[in-house]
Amino acid sequence: MNRVQLSNAAANDIREIEAHTVTRFGMNQALAFLEKLQASLGVIASMPEIGNLRPELDPPGYSFRYHAILKNFIVVYDESSGNIRVARILHGARNLLNELLRDAGAAEE
Repeated sequence: MNRVQLSNAAANDIREIEAHTVTRFGMNQALAFLEKLQASLGVIASMPEIGNLRPELDPPGYSFRYHAILKNFIVVYDESSGNIRVARILHGARNLLNELLRDAGAAEE
């Protein structure tokens, strides 16, 4: 099984989603999200090819896979050297390409 590593941006995404979910829907719903996320990361670790390739969403120089969880969230990740690096965890209503382009620009600075 591959090792899963969260980027700083992905860890921040989780904190933001959790805080928003607690405020809007309550602690039980936030815990359900975290549980489902953990299970999905386990699936990704054991079957990295489960995510879809979407080159039209990849910033220049990146090749990510995209895996939907709970119908509303997208786990953006790549695989290298036997590791899974989760770049972002975003709500599907957000502009994924703009978010990833912004991240790529910040990484270059």
